Amino acid sequence: MTKLLNIDTIAPLAEKEIILNGKKYAVKETSVQLFLEIAEFEKQNANIETVQEQIEAMIALIRKFIPDIPEEVLLQATVAQLGTIVRFIRNDIDEEPTENEKVEAEAKEGTTEAGK
Repeated sequence: MTKLLNIDTIAPLAEKEIILNGKKYAVKETSVQLFLEIAEFEKQNANIETVQEQIEAMIALIRKFIPDIPEEVLLQATVAQLGTIVRFIRNDIDEEPTENEKVEAEAKEGTTEAGK
């Protein structure tokens, strides 16, 4: 008898995207390598003394997870936007629900309220 452990079914990849300046960018799944880079970023970030170095570190981290996003686009973003993207990459904030998820949630609420 053959035993099989299909890791793909245990840890399916979740697609993540951000929208910046009206354009969608795919966010890479957090591989072990990228996870280690986040840890390194956090360690280095604790020792960064200037805002300029902190912004450069955030841009470098973002570009590892979102290689399609041009650096020029990130340089036009606000510091708050960069920080939010980094938190999203680190899974420190929830993503916004998609339009389909919003419609499904509203439909569930309507069904629940109708059953009262």
